[in-house]
Parts: sequence; structure tokens; C-alpha cells
Amino acid sequence: MTDLAALVGSRICHDLVNPLGAIGNGLELLRMQDVAMTDSEEMALIGESMANATARLRLLRLAFGAAPEGAEVSGPDVAAMLDTLYGQGRLRVAVNLPPALPRWQARLAMLGLLCAETALPRGGTLWLTVGAIDAEMSAKGPRVALPPDLWRPLSDGPAPARNLTPAEVQFALFPTALAAAGRTLAIAQEQDGFSLRF
Repeated sequence: MTDLAALVGSRICHDLVNPLGAIGNGLELLRMQDVAMTDSEEMALIGESMANATARLRLLRLAFGAAPEGAEVSGPDVAAMLDTLYGQGRLRVAVNLPPALPRWQARLAMLGLLCAETALPRGGTLWLTVGAIDAEMSAKGPRVALPPDLWRPLSDGPAPARNLTPAEVQFALFPTALAAAGRTLAIAQEQDGFSLRF
């Protein structure tokens, strides 16, 4: 059966990435016409914002979009995308990815990442390793918050017990994607962090 929500997610992300690419091309043309503009703070801000928006859309497409059977994504491309989003700021993400990974595995990793980032409200570091058999994510930060009504259903199976906000939709999709891939999630909480294995 076709997953219409995933197809809609893919379509929206695809349609929004194209105009962002056009904005990037326009910035390059402006830089070529006016050398003084190349180093301006305004151009740097626009370029950085465009790169972040494009990377965020790619992450959302991996997490929420369709994952066709047999499709693969480039590990270095995923790493570059995550570096753009999490290379600076309160939350850092370090990755160890293969040269290519199945699209379904990238989807699980991105859904897990979106869940994990909510557990580090004051920032921290997330380490993501995707292997041939499974994936592991570990996180440490000054404050770790794993509300049981959101996190317990991830490993127990059913959807979260409470009504989700739009910012929490990944908590409903992650267990569904795990089940579709024939995977389970193990969560281990530590004093200043936690780990996920799937």
C-alpha cells in the first residue's frame, strides 16, 4: 500500500528545495557582478540561511519522505547535511556513516535524530554510527529529558499515549518506520546522556 503521507512529505520538500537552489544561483550571480558584495555580511547571512534551509529540507525529506525499496543515499552527503545543520550551535552531531546506506536506514537514523534532539533542550553532543547491521546513537548534554509518555512507546510499540504537537510527529513515525524495517529500538539512559540502538 502506498504511504500517502510520505509521498506528500517528499513532494513538499522537493518543491521547496528547487526555489532555494535558484536563490543560491542568484547569490552567485550577484557575487560575480559585484566583487565588493562577495565579502559583505549581508551576503554571508543570506548564503548561510539558504544553506541551512536547504539542509533542513533534505533532513525532513529523509525523515518524513518516501523511502523506495532498494534506494540508497550517499553517506558523505548525509554527513555534510548534518554538519551544515549541527556543525555550530548548542547541539553538535558527529557521524560515522558508510559510503552508501539504504534509504530506509537513513530514514530511521533521521527520525531517531529528530527524537533525540528533543531530549537535549540545553544542547550537547549526539554521535551517530550506522553499520551494516544496525545503527547506534549516543547523546550527552547538561540536561537530558526523556518524557516517558513520548519515549516509552518508541520501544514498546504503540503510538504515544498523548496528543502530539507538530514538533513531536517523529515520535509517532519512528516506531512505525522501525516496524516496517523489521527493527526494534533499545533505549539506555545514563546519568548525563542516553543511547539508542536500532
